Amino acid sequence: MGIKFTALLVFIAFISTCHTMDVSGNKSFCESLQAVDKKAVKKEVDHFLKSMDYTTERDQNFDRIVDWLKQKTCIQEAKKLDDIIITNPPIIQFELVLTTADSDSLILKITFNGTYKFYDLKTNN
Repeated sequence: MGIKFTALLVFIAFISTCHTMDVSGNKSFCESLQAVDKKAVKKEVDHFLKSMDYTTERDQNFDRIVDWLKQKTCIQEAKKLDDIIITNPPIIQFELVLTTADSDSLILKITFNGTYKFYDLKTNN
């Protein structure tokens, strides 16, 4: 009976650890976002952005990014701002406004220059 109980405790600890960890085994995306931990958020966002289909229409990719963010339990709202910055050489930068479950407002910036990448995260004061 002692071995079964120990195995159950190990399993419960494993499941609870997996629940709070992101793809790289670090603290969860939501914890990183709430702490405005740019390095941790960048790792998670870039991991998702690598799965983007670059042959797809740009607006469809924007929608996919917004949908991915809305799936996060800590994101109450995510929307892309209408302003898109295009530089020379052509790099597209767009911003998403995120409202967390705590009603905090954050700006997530993403760039596109052949691939989508995390650019910046800041509070929206």
